[in-house]
Amino acid sequence: MAPDPLKPLIQVLGSNRVKLDEPMSQHTYFKIGGPADAFFQAATVADLILAVRTCLKLKIPYFILGGGSNILVSDQGIRGLVIKNRADAVRTVGFQGKIKSGQKPQVNQAVVEADSGTLLNKLDRYTIEEGLSGLEVFLSVPGTVGGAIYNNSHYRPEANEFIGNYLYQATLIDQTGNLKPVDHDYFKFNYDYSLLHQTHEPVVKASFALQGGHKEALWQTATDLVKRRNDRQPIGIACSGCTFRNISQADAIRLGTPDYTQSAGHLIDKAGLKGLTVGQARVSSVHAAFIENLGGATAQDVLAIIDTIKQQVKAKFAVALEPEI
Repeated sequence: MAPDPLKPLIQVLGSNRVKLDEPMSQHTYFKIGGPADAFFQAATVADLILAVRTCLKLKIPYFILGGGSNILVSDQGIRGLVIKNRADAVRTVGFQGKIKSGQKPQVNQAVVEADSGTLLNKLDRYTIEEGLSGLEVFLSVPGTVGGAIYNNSHYRPEANEFIGNYLYQATLIDQTGNLKPVDHDYFKFNYDYSLLHQTHEPVVKASFALQGGHKEALWQTATDLVKRRNDRQPIGIACSGCTFRNISQADAIRLGTPDYTQSAGHLIDKAGLKGLTVGQARVSSVHAAFIENLGGATAQDVLAIIDTIKQQVKAKFAVALEPEI
């Protein structure tokens, strides 16, 4: 039976669509996390808006979950409603180019719009197939469009490859439940940062301004980068991506890190922490910035490793690492 505070929520969203005490370990890359009080899958933008507005009206805390990467959920779970965002329509909403009779348009620029629950991988494949360049470097990067915007997802930050570079416009839900159109500048993008870290406004949909390209060359670039990632990151084991942010070039020079590295993984490796294990959690032997769940790891196991890494890297290199997850 649903707890009394959740009954009005369930009446609006539907008793057949709201799950109670849903284990979050089933919905995260880490395969870690206690139960959510209530869990709802938003299949469409309308579902997403309804769920958020209902929580705001009833003063029920909510958390929007995208792909489940880049996140560690407490062993105690999440209070209130978890909204699993599965709204994933993608469409081209405008382009500039030339049209010749009987031929596909030659596109110079285009704007592609995606619902916020769209997997970044799906959006990337769509734009590559359309011959649009910019997002191909993110092929196989986990997560959804909404999550990517929230954290300004990147592949090679040293090459300025950030998703925020391509964002044109977005629609958010403000704190009163109203839809709020915003442009790129609103987000104040930075490394692993957007203004959403402060406002916590859900993303409903987003559009990206892209340049025309050649589909075959874009696929080649994308698949080459996927292979590079797979060669350098743990594959086939539960983990949540890079656990720590890299440091700035200025800090690397100021602190004299080994080889003036900015890489958190390199610093963790140099501190001798590859393979460090707590319970069923382990620092990856492939890439030290990754923490792996060997099976049955708890959030406390992961937090204990994070704490040890921070202490030892600080002691050896005077670097204060910050979590990325």
